[in-house]
Amino acid sequence: KPEQWKWSSYSATAKAKKSEQFLTTNWLLLQFSSKVGKARKLYRQFVADGMHTKDSPWQSLQGQVFLGGADFVAKMLSIMEDRQEIKEIPRKQRYPTRPQLEELMHNTENKEERNKRIILAHVTHGYTLKEIAEHLNIHYTTVSKVVNKGRKK
Repeated sequence: KPEQWKWSSYSATAKAKKSEQFLTTNWLLLQFSSKVGKARKLYRQFVADGMHTKDSPWQSLQGQVFLGGADFVAKMLSIMEDRQEIKEIPRKQRYPTRPQLEELMHNTENKEERNKRIILAHVTHGYTLKEIAEHLNIHYTTVSKVVNKGRKK
């Protein structure tokens, strides 16, 4: 039962039990109804329904950051656009919807096409030189030269 989890906010949210001062439940309850009693009932039902499903919403998590549909992710990406260069944010979170290297680097037998995709992978999608080199089974200095040459163009 959810109320048995000692560190959960369920009891405070679903049953108005006394909670820590830092815990606020109003915003969450307002997502269900503006009437507190109805909101608590709908919240309890929401939790109960979720306990009986095999699907976990965490399976849809994108880039360790986004949990939502395509429209939501697109909106958040537009907000995050200028934050992609903040080095303190892990790459997986700065580029949450980037394509996999396998997808970017398929059909790269042609050296010119391969080099274009190397530049795309590094500059646009934030892959490291090492990641690209390991994927293509080439030395990272080769990747570095390709990227530097591409930046000069």
